[in-house]
Amino acid sequence: MDKSRIHPLVLSNLFINVIVMGMLAYDKYSENQIGYSITFTVLFFFLFL
Repeated sequence: MDKSRIHPLVLSNLFINVIVMGMLAYDKYSENQIGYSITFTVLFFFLFL
């Protein structure tokens, strides 16, 4: 059985999404919008792991 591979563009897309979610979480935290900050932080960790 052949090993399945993840396309490099998919990996780069996930990496970019992780960075953007982290930046959005920080931006919303600095604007005192804690609900959005928590949401983007959860998405950041979900995509990172």
